[in-house]
Amino acid sequence: MGTGTSGWERVSDQTRLGQRKFTRLMRHGAERGAEFIDTADLYGAHSYVKAALAEMRREDITLLSKIWFSKAPKMDPWVDVIFARINPGHKRMDEDATVEQVAETLRLARANGKGVVGMKIYGSGQWQSPEQRRQSLDLALNHGLTDVISIGHLTPAQFDDTVANMEAVLTDQS
Repeated sequence: MGTGTSGWERVSDQTRLGQRKFTRLMRHGAERGAEFIDTADLYGAHSYVKAALAEMRREDITLLSKIWFSKAPKMDPWVDVIFARINPGHKRMDEDATVEQVAETLRLARANGKGVVGMKIYGSGQWQSPEQRRQSLDLALNHGLTDVISIGHLTPAQFDDTVANMEAVLTDQS
């Protein structure tokens, strides 16, 4: 469960919902099987997540948080987890590489034992038709690119739509 859609300057679309709706959304996701919460300083979501966790089974949730550093470390062999923007529409991805180049790099990273978290799966909402969402999930889930994905939702219905699309995409590949 992502908490940083359009997240910047310590606010995000999820925090703009307010605490009550934020907690309801997180609980809904957890009840449907989402056990991973992606948050960050940048999103301003830490206090919201803390309050939501008070109403959830903490032992069922894996929490990931990104923080600011004064100097970002280089990509050395000690890196365990890579966050990568990946979607077939090349939306909100770095401009200096194609989708195919990013995919090749992610496969190599995973082959070398690195964990990959797929982000911007829907291109921050820019890749949003039903077919585009399924294409995005197919790329992220069925092509050896990611270990986990993070998608921000604003309503339980959006979350349910993603789950239904994930189930369809995974079933189509079996």
